[in-house]
Amino acid sequence: MAKNVTRLISKAALLAHHSEAEEYEIEVGGRDEVEYDEEGAETGREHVGGDYYALPLRRLNDRQWGQIEEMQSRGVHIKGSPDFDDEGNPVAGQGTEMDIDIQEQARSGAQARRMAVAWGLAYEDDKGNPIKTKPEEVGEIRDPGLVAAIYDKVMEISGVSEEAQQNAARFRKDEDGSGDGDAPSDGDEDSGEPSGGDAATDGVPERGAA
Repeated sequence: MAKNVTRLISKAALLAHHSEAEEYEIEVGGRDEVEYDEEGAETGREHVGGDYYALPLRRLNDRQWGQIEEMQSRGVHIKGSPDFDDEGNPVAGQGTEMDIDIQEQARSGAQARRMAVAWGLAYEDDKGNPIKTKPEEVGEIRDPGLVAAIYDKVMEISGVSEEAQQNAARFRKDEDGSGDGDAPSDGDEDSGEPSGGDAATDGVPERGAA
């Protein structure tokens, strides 16, 4: 049996890996029309396409996803420590108490989506230099469905599973009940742009750099 070959990747290649941009086609407003027989059984399915957009996107790096994950978890506070079964697995709903601030969760979730889209968009000028996109600019896009579709694609190419996104939105450990504590600042609360960072070019190596 052939042995799998482990590839050695250089530090420069590892850090630049997330910044490689590609063009992706995104569909907004598409739907599946399903046909049924007289007994209610599905007999056919046809996809009706919506609007299609071709956009240059890049994957998020780990620090960017960490900030998105932290923002999505705001508004959900879990107090106490979970009980564990005989195999050491936490027992859902036992030993903990969950407090959910619906308004805060909705607001921070929208900010997180705009931030992820701003980081994911990989536009360049005519000289090939990255063009920064700010979260507040994403918020001006008139079609919310397009923002959601871009967000989903950025998460997909970044390798972030739907389960990881759901966990980020649902759980935040709050041991002392004092709120979000020392959570990373996201800068302007209206824009969701992190302080001290570049919204769309964060971590992108300069052109010509080794």
